[in-house]
Amino acid sequence: MKIAVVGAKGMIGSALMKYWNPTGDQYDELIPLDLPEFDICSRPFVLDSLNTIHPDVIINATGINLIDWLEIHPNTARHLHIHGVVNLREAAKRLNAFLVQFSCSEVFFQSESFQTQPFRETDLPDPESVYAKTKLESERVASEWNRHLIIRTSVLFGPSGENTAVNPVESLLKSFTRTHRLHVIDDHLFSPTSVIDVVTALRFLFQQKATGLFHIANQGIASLREIAEYLKNFCGLKRHEIIGISLADYGYRAPHSLFTALDTAKYRALPESPVLTPWQDALTLYMQSRQS
Repeated sequence: MKIAVVGAKGMIGSALMKYWNPTGDQYDELIPLDLPEFDICSRPFVLDSLNTIHPDVIINATGINLIDWLEIHPNTARHLHIHGVVNLREAAKRLNAFLVQFSCSEVFFQSESFQTQPFRETDLPDPESVYAKTKLESERVASEWNRHLIIRTSVLFGPSGENTAVNPVESLLKSFTRTHRLHVIDDHLFSPTSVIDVVTALRFLFQQKATGLFHIANQGIASLREIAEYLKNFCGLKRHEIIGISLADYGYRAPHSLFTALDTAKYRALPESPVLTPWQDALTLYMQSRQS
């Protein structure tokens, strides 16, 4: 199977390129596509390029998750998250290719922390930021082609790609080297998720010929402060102090949801689906591989 990975230099794209083909398994041909050589916002270029490659699958791993920056650059968000997906959808239609679109848990906006149950695929999204609104629109655009799979993920951690803008685990580890007193947000609850587990789950969904919308996230709910405390203990940083602050105290420009945890029951109900471990276990594996 020939797979075009659009956004191959990003976090998800890099993980796809590195972890898609397990050792000793049947190999697929993955073709990396990214800026500056490949611009999904140019329709003639996208259609011509993909027609030349003629992939069986198009995976769109592009996106900008700088939520505050996009709030004052809405046109950039629309061009990349909406118009770019329109171009990929049209290419998929012409080639009869399968289209995979990644989305985010920020499509569920909560201004107060009354939500206690993770969001299911059947729950109604209510995006507030430019980032979240355009990502939800990208889902709608992709779903207009019947051969599609939409994956919503929560806050990701794992190996960073060349074009990765934000990785909370790596950001925290860098902060530990700069200061012994960290102020970390503690009122945003989400599902910390290993990007490697996302790749494993996506590959399984391919094998099952799954279509539609799926939530993929590791088990459990945490705040960024809880992750910071976990990393502090893992690294044995006894002198470091972690102080919780609110989203409001942090002073974001764009609206950020206080609760974006995802329910993965739909995925877990599939027979023999790879286990989505608790986030603590997935983070430990990542830290151990990072140390080695």
